[in-house]
Amino acid sequence: LEVRKAVMAKLGESMLSNCKIVKSIGKGSFTSMPDGERLGGKSELGFLGRSLPEPKAVITVRFTSGGRPSDIFDLELDAGSSVDALRGKMIASAVAQGKPGCA
Repeated sequence: LEVRKAVMAKLGESMLSNCKIVKSIGKGSFTSMPDGERLGGKSELGFLGRSLPEPKAVITVRFTSGGRPSDIFDLELDAGSSVDALRGKMIASAVAQGKPGCA
């Protein structure tokens, strides 16, 4: 039950019936795990009842603000970010590292 409630909180779900922890009982068949059943060291669980959000794709962008190796930065952005978002991260990174003339 604790795992189901944690999933509900993460998803912003209000109905417990929309968050089922399941285990496989055959090819393409599942059964709900009882709320009191111990996980017993399981690190992966099945989930049914509500669509999970797609994992965000992250891209790494490398840029330079000068000609020295110390002027090369790697930034992580969500895929689909705008140029303005990239520009903002570049400026914030340069300012945080005390690079003059980058802001």
